[in-house]
Amino acid sequence: METQKNTLVLGWVAAVLALAIGFFSWTVPDSWYGTIDYAFMAALVVLAAVSGWCAWKNRSAALAIAAVVGLLSPIIVIVASMVFIGL
Repeated sequence: METQKNTLVLGWVAAVLALAIGFFSWTVPDSWYGTIDYAFMAALVVLAAVSGWCAWKNRSAALAIAAVVGLLSPIIVIVASMVFIGL
């Protein structure tokens, strides 16, 4: 039971980190986009994979949704900013 709780916490931490990285990937200066953009995307994929694995292991639908939203968070941020600010 303790292992299941630990993997659930790990999954939620990974999902929240993926959401934060997805948001901050749009706030870095344009001069950083050479390598840092690829590092952000690689980190997002790894964090989404970790939270997806934890969701599968714990049979948590909410964590699975959070993993997918974390992976798509850069797209969600840019679409939301286009909706609120305008294109």
